[in-house]
Amino acid sequence: MLLFLSVFERYTEKARRVIFFARYEASQFGSPFIETEHLLLGLLREDKALTNRFLAEHYADELIRQKIEDHTLIREKVSTSVDLPLSNECKRVLAYAAEEAERAGDKHLGTEHLLLGLLREEKCFAAAILHECGLRLNTTRERLSGRGEQELSPEQRPLGAPDILLIDEGGQVLTELRWTPALALPRVGEYVRLPEDEVAKEFRVERITYSYIRVPFAERRKDRLAKIEITLAPTGEPKNAEKQ
Repeated sequence: MLLFLSVFERYTEKARRVIFFARYEASQFGSPFIETEHLLLGLLREDKALTNRFLAEHYADELIRQKIEDHTLIREKVSTSVDLPLSNECKRVLAYAAEEAERAGDKHLGTEHLLLGLLREEKCFAAAILHECGLRLNTTRERLSGRGEQELSPEQRPLGAPDILLIDEGGQVLTELRWTPALALPRVGEYVRLPEDEVAKEFRVERITYSYIRVPFAERRKDRLAKIEITLAPTGEPKNAEKQ
């Protein structure tokens, strides 16, 4: 505990909680180390204002988590009482974050410095995800300092939010939504109801498919989400239906 305090004494409370959540995420994946992707998940959990500012126009939290789960060999969960070490990549990220705080003249190390640290560790998995989301080190650093927030020209602006298609097992569209940062997507195995369903039938999410389109002129990100297809299977009797 004393070692933790000495290492992270410059960290803000939010930054410390990011490390805490990263450790938790690593234990849930059964990882022997806290990796950079766990640190990214910790950021998504702890600082919504920061991640919405830089990521929400491209990716929902659930999409980033899904990408990490698809990339990870999930093992048996590790007890949260086990003190998991940082991977070498993660150690470098924290060192870079400290340098970014010094560079900005900040007394404390915050979540924004952790984000920059992830971007500086260019070959790590978390940085690859951030790059897919359109983040680049220099432009992110400028935006955090208050520079680089000018209005984008029409050809540079990101495309609109992806369509969310709720479809049945035969591929027929049941309803269509427009994704916003406030809309939490379901996960496979969860149960949902159609928004306009008068009898509130419950459906099980069988599959989620993400479609991308290429945008060659977009400097910040070449692949953009075009639509999200959520395949639903009926679960049987409608809920709250009046008994005959």
